[in-house]
Amino acid sequence: MRDLWKLLLACLPPWRMSPARREAVLKFVIVMVICLCAGPEIFAAIELQILLELLGATLFMTAFIAGARLVLANLGDILRNVALPLAPVAFIFLAYVEWWLATASACVASAHALWALF
Repeated sequence: MRDLWKLLLACLPPWRMSPARREAVLKFVIVMVICLCAGPEIFAAIELQILLELLGATLFMTAFIAGARLVLANLGDILRNVALPLAPVAFIFLAYVEWWLATASACVASAHALWALF
């Protein structure tokens, strides 16, 4: 492959160019030949690749945000069940009547909160 590259570089006319410049010209010519051979499909391929890059990042962020919202919603439900359990709320309301009912409701609320954690 290296010999083929040197042969192609030798085919270029020696226009007072450095070998690096001749190599750059040859690479440009090769890219232009590939583009001409590919025809108009190369523009569609470039457009689709750009679209894929944009949609890939957008869809990744959408999925990432949706997952984060789901985790936060579940965490919020767990914290709400721990902080404000529904069943013991009625006991706490009735706890203002008797002291023993207040003690029982506090025990029930604590047990319910511990149970909701696990």
